[in-house]
Amino acid sequence: MNSVKLPSKRRATGKQNVKKVRKEGNVPGIYYIKNSENIPISADPKALKDIVYTKETKMVELSIEGENKVYDCFLKDVTFDPITSKVTHFDLLGILPGQKISVEIPISLLGIPIGVRQSGGILQHNLRKITLSCLPKDLPNAIEVDVTNLNLGQSIHLKQIANPNYEFAISEDSVIAHVTASRLTAKAGEEKAKK
Repeated sequence: MNSVKLPSKRRATGKQNVKKVRKEGNVPGIYYIKNSENIPISADPKALKDIVYTKETKMVELSIEGENKVYDCFLKDVTFDPITSKVTHFDLLGILPGQKISVEIPISLLGIPIGVRQSGGILQHNLRKITLSCLPKDLPNAIEVDVTNLNLGQSIHLKQIANPNYEFAISEDSVIAHVTASRLTAKAGEEKAKK
């Protein structure tokens, strides 16, 4: 699991203070953890880039100006401006030792399926992200799925990549990817069948 350092400052709460933070060019956020008070913070938008604009899930090592403590956490939520697409707010979820966390992880496909290479099929990527529950130490940056052996009409399901270290939030029968016949391939098959 990759981690990213995020320097921040404590900030005052309330709409006027949030506006002030944004006017100064920073992004308001909140750090929260079970059984503890929320900490309102602000961070430089440049420092947030490696956490927000990535396909991988990364652990965040949050430091707050004037404090010697480092808070281990994850990006739980982020809000964007609908016009400029700039980050306008972020939520960080703190991790307690030994506590399982639920995090959305990207699923990436590796290789080119046999059904695409040899039969002209089309690879359909149905499940691009999955929420899983596990201990922070077992959390992958991403789940990689090898699709090279998929032939026409074949699929890969979540149960085929199940791992004892984590639990999926949806049914293990869910399809990650499958190979379907393209229109040309289907048409050629129909004409072959007629003969």
